[in-house]
Amino acid sequence: MEEKAFKDKNLLDKLKEYINNRIDIIRIDFIEKSSEIISKILTTGFFIVAGIYALLVVILAIGRKFFFETPLINFQIKKHFRK
Repeated sequence: MEEKAFKDKNLLDKLKEYINNRIDIIRIDFIEKSSEIISKILTTGFFIVAGIYALLVVILAIGRKFFFETPLINFQIKKHFRK
């Protein structure tokens, strides 16, 4: 009889260990999937910001005469002829 009780206790211990292991696996899977989602969101945000900066560089490169050269030349001419 004691042997059966020992086997039942051993079986119960193994069942508890199995359940705890399954819970740990579920937690790890959740953390892994959450990490993947967060990294994809951050990567997407990075590419969006990089795209905005690239677009800004292109706009400034194309319109450098309009935005920089002409206003600076006009400023220098006005400043020089005021004196």
